[in-house]
Amino acid sequence: MVFQNHLQVNARLLQQHVSQTRGKYVTLKDIHNIRARSSKVGSDEWTATFSELQKFQTGDPASVVEIMVKDGTNDLEMIMLQSGEMRDRLAKFPEVIQLDGTYGLNQAGMPLYALVVEDADGCGKLAAVILTHNETAINIKTMLERVKHHNPALNSTQVVIVDKDFAEVNAVKEVLTNAQIQLCVFHVLKAIRKELLRTIPKQKQREAYSTMHSLVYARNAEQFDTQWHKLGDYPAFKRYMESSWLPLKKWWVQYERMSHVNLGNAMNNRIESQFGKLKQVFSRKRRMNECVRLLLTVLKSADVQGQFQRFRNKYKVAYRNGFSGEGGEYFSISTPYATNKILDQIQKANANRCETTQQDQSVCLTNVKSRESYLVSHDGSVCTCSFHKTMLLPCRHIFVVRKASGLPTVSPDLVANRWKLDMDDTPHTAVSSPVQLYGLHCPTYSGVLSRSEKYTAACRQLSKLSVAMSEVGMQDFVNITAFIAKVIERIEAGKECFLLDDDCSADEDELGPSTSTSEPQDGDNRTAPMTQKQPMQVHPQQPIMKTVQNAVPR
Repeated sequence: MVFQNHLQVNARLLQQHVSQTRGKYVTLKDIHNIRARSSKVGSDEWTATFSELQKFQTGDPASVVEIMVKDGTNDLEMIMLQSGEMRDRLAKFPEVIQLDGTYGLNQAGMPLYALVVEDADGCGKLAAVILTHNETAINIKTMLERVKHHNPALNSTQVVIVDKDFAEVNAVKEVLTNAQIQLCVFHVLKAIRKELLRTIPKQKQREAYSTMHSLVYARNAEQFDTQWHKLGDYPAFKRYMESSWLPLKKWWVQYERMSHVNLGNAMNNRIESQFGKLKQVFSRKRRMNECVRLLLTVLKSADVQGQFQRFRNKYKVAYRNGFSGEGGEYFSISTPYATNKILDQIQKANANRCETTQQDQSVCLTNVKSRESYLVSHDGSVCTCSFHKTMLLPCRHIFVVRKASGLPTVSPDLVANRWKLDMDDTPHTAVSSPVQLYGLHCPTYSGVLSRSEKYTAACRQLSKLSVAMSEVGMQDFVNITAFIAKVIERIEAGKECFLLDDDCSADEDELGPSTSTSEPQDGDNRTAPMTQKQPMQVHPQQPIMKTVQNAVPR
């Protein structure tokens, strides 16, 4: 039954195949029983998991496999995986990192985090994957520090794209100090729309959302200020924006984001695409050894695809991809993805659309229609426009100046190394190491809440609050309502909330061993789920090498 267990074949299709090819009649129950027996490993689950990791590391000596356990208990805390191919991608394309997590892949309830980079073909590629037992800022910080330890190229990362998850944001700010944080625009608009529907009358919601969309995609400060002024028609919503989003403006407004190298990425769609591919292979609630085996299978498959693409770029004769116009020589310099973007800029390089003014150190080009101005260096190599800044490719303004100055349109110096065909020939030295087992100082917890579990737990507490509030006097009711509104504003703004005078013990019955259900703020720990899962016990086949000291909570 290898088809059923290892290749994830549907049980009904397998039943039909057996009946037709073998002449044997089996029931679905027979197939499920065989699957259950064969999935039971001869030893415990951890031994099977460790065996899968060892086989992966042996087959790919340049890979990195690190296992972290909680000091004293040997509870599995984190597994970090990187193939040699993934390390090579991160070394060559470290400029933009997308970071996110997904859930429901194993019985242990461990979410899977991933780092994704954009390669020279404009495709999102996995650069590291981490299974972690919880999602606190401490764990995410430790995860990033371990990835950075094995990949010094992360020091060159310029932009990290995340959701508005404060644990991720705080970890990135501490570990990747030189990187600019940018928020996924899709999640920004989704969060804002939720508050918009709550605070603005239905007949004005469409107009307000249009204003918010214009704010997010404002091309300059003047456009932003104009749209922001329109929010004065919605006082409650404007207060929410001022407290929750205005302080983070440089993370989500287009003209702020486009001043950094983000390769045109405004959303986490590349990493969501990778998670989608993973979930096509995974079924929910896999045993840990099965989860690891399937994850490694996906990683190996992606490595083969990446190697084939590099071979194709290097040895396939493009013949300019059928292009016979100006700039076709770029097909022999950069990848087809980058070359097509360059050719598009060459076609848009029309001197009649710009007014040219000579300055001391540069040439000023002003768009006749929009009146936006850009500065281009006299040698036609650098421009202040958003395309050149974000893509690291020559823009239309550069080509206008080069044509006017008699400089050649085609020059390898105009293309960043990350886009060049010979970038794939650059060797990356990776040090081989066995599976590493570390001790990890962690706060006490037993699991993590899923989104639905947090919502249910919060509703239980708020139901009790609603009953209590309904029995107080009107003045007290108004005061409590105002207090709760302030608490909500602070949580949405990512600020901590403290109860300075607490003379009542917390009621822990509703949440089991933990009472907090809010999002983690500034390193706070997420709580255990209402249905407790026993953490997997790690029985080391090799001694724990050392303790990761930088994971100790402050």
